Amino acid sequence: MSNSKTEDSSWQTAMDWLMRENESALSQAEMIELKTWLASDTQHQKAYQEAKTIWLGSCFIPTN
Repeated sequence: MSNSKTEDSSWQTAMDWLMRENESALSQAEMIELKTWLASDTQHQKAYQEAKTIWLGSCFIPTN
């Protein structure tokens, strides 16, 4: 698999985790799953941090 596809997959998974976290509190099992995913690849950590930065920054974008 190419690096670009891996990065796209990591980015999408990171965004999925962020949406899940913000919809409701993660269960203990989900937290373990997230931590395991993050620990399995540095690309996962990078994608998650970048997605989280964008997610948090979007709170400052005017809606009207």
